[in-house]
Amino acid sequence: MSTRVRIVVPLRSTWDGDATVISSTGGLRLEVDRMAGVPQSLEAAYDVARVERQVVDRVVAARDEGVDAVVVRCMRDVGVRAAREIVGIPVVGPAQATFQVACMLGRRFSVLVTLPRSIEVVEDQIRKWGLRHRFASARALDVPVQQLHDDEELLLDRMGEQAQAAVEHDGAHVVVLGCTAMQGAGAAVERRLARAGQAGVPVIEPLSLSVRLAGVLAQLGLSGSSRTHPAAAEFIRQAQWPRSRWASLPPLPEDPSTHQFLDVERTRQ
Repeated sequence: MSTRVRIVVPLRSTWDGDATVISSTGGLRLEVDRMAGVPQSLEAAYDVARVERQVVDRVVAARDEGVDAVVVRCMRDVGVRAAREIVGIPVVGPAQATFQVACMLGRRFSVLVTLPRSIEVVEDQIRKWGLRHRFASARALDVPVQQLHDDEELLLDRMGEQAQAAVEHDGAHVVVLGCTAMQGAGAAVERRLARAGQAGVPVIEPLSLSVRLAGVLAQLGLSGSSRTHPAAAEFIRQAQWPRSRWASLPPLPEDPSTHQFLDVERTRQ
């Protein structure tokens, strides 16, 4: 029986690169779940917050329908951590998966993002996952997600220029395409690097890598650790201490504002 991997798409896009991944990935039964009523891109934190709960619900639905693994198709890794607390199947976020694999392939890696505002998103992810010593840079193409495929040649030229700068000026040994909609450009960027005298530098496409990784994890029977991603219901149960337990807590520091807060709480009780 083939392994079922579902790609959850948390943004509205006319790009149909998912079909390319499906046609080129053997041994996996791939499905695409395109969410409705979502933004065109997730470049703003507000939009990420809007769709996160919906992503988790879609992952739960996938699990209930017998899907073996899920990939959330956005480099923000929207809802991935929360979903891992709810389901026992592999849930793969393209950013974390790609950055970790980049560390396997070379000493330092750079990420090519769409807009400058996405640079700080990558930097936050790098800090969160403890990869600062392996991170060379994040470089922006100055092209919004919605316009990535308006001019393919111009896009490849910019990607080639920024990839070359990442290698020659930032010390990158590996280049990561920082948007899943850049799927299919990896080989062309590698050729541009080779023409610039930087042959042999890997360029990673996050979507295809994440799909294959999700399939491998499912086939090996691996998913998130319960120590890292405790079941949400169990965590909530453990957190519901009886009020009598408050008396056993250590004293709070001498802070007038803290005492004022506690006085209010005692009044409410």
